[in-house]
Amino acid sequence: MVAKLFNLVQPDVAVFGRKDYQQFKLLCRMVRDLEFGVAMVGAPLLREQDGLALSSRNVRLSPEQRAAALSISASLRRAAELAKGGERAAAVLVAGVREAIEKAGGVVDYVELVSQDSLQAVASLDEAPSVCLVAAKFGSVRLLDNMELS
Repeated sequence: MVAKLFNLVQPDVAVFGRKDYQQFKLLCRMVRDLEFGVAMVGAPLLREQDGLALSSRNVRLSPEQRAAALSISASLRRAAELAKGGERAAAVLVAGVREAIEKAGGVVDYVELVSQDSLQAVASLDEAPSVCLVAAKFGSVRLLDNMELS
């Protein structure tokens, strides 16, 4: 659908949010591979004041689920702190994020540390600039979040 839209509109610039990081990167790849003349801009992931990634789905969370869902952003911040402190192992960073979300009652769909460019899993932050991707459910609400780690 995006390719059809780009063909019809022929924009110079397209801005997509980076909350769904994989979608943004795939669209960037499509634009490059199909040689669309579109400059792709990734809008920063926005957060609510309490740290929860901004999403229309947030209104479907009960107050208890919302409080528990804060474990996603808190665990990502903790992973970033560990990375800044020298932790390089993806397994350690991913396990910490997963554990915090599950401890809060979330059901983890995935927690992955991947290359920002290729979206391929990395074993260490030393391999490539990386991003930690999360999808987890609190109740019936599936939430996405991510944080770039360096």
